[in-house]
Amino acid sequence: MLRAIHAVLPILAVVGGSVALVSRTVAPVPGPGGVIDTVQDFITALDTGNARSLVAILDVQKSPGFVVQPDASSKWGFKEVKRAYSPRFVDVTWDDQAFSVQDRKQFIHKVHSGIARSKQKARGMRTKIISLRAECPSADVSYAVIEFERSYTIEGKSRGSKRMIGTALLRHVRNAKDGDPDFRIFQWHASVVTPKKPVAKKND
Repeated sequence: MLRAIHAVLPILAVVGGSVALVSRTVAPVPGPGGVIDTVQDFITALDTGNARSLVAILDVQKSPGFVVQPDASSKWGFKEVKRAYSPRFVDVTWDDQAFSVQDRKQFIHKVHSGIARSKQKARGMRTKIISLRAECPSADVSYAVIEFERSYTIEGKSRGSKRMIGTALLRHVRNAKDGDPDFRIFQWHASVVTPKKPVAKKND
């Protein structure tokens, strides 16, 4: 579905005590189907350790934005400071080691060394997607939220599974080459879902 309504989409983050916003004017772009396809391809590339696919899907372009900082001299009490944001990729290795990198090559290295299939270490990974929701309000910022389960095998033995949740920010690539994705991920954050402990009932 195409969106023709123009509006501003703020993406909020805390940066050094300030509030960071990446704002975009909404433009008519392909609907969330393209976002979903890209995220599904990304998950498949993680499972198989496909570096070529990851290079095509992950973005290296910085995103322009601004930071809102306190300013006593302003009648509003704050000021806007321009700042460019680098891509960031956050995930968890098979042995529960969280990591965060800003470089696509570093992320792909982490994929091979700690996340996905490795012939050297006889390690395999399979991801089961539980739910995937996406929205495409802007050519520069679209997003997806995915719930999934990762299971591992090492040297032929099951190492259990992890229930996880991931969020992705993507930008639409105009005039993408044949075979390349129409969207690229410039922010990815995946973390393990901690099971909620049952609340103990108090005795009357």
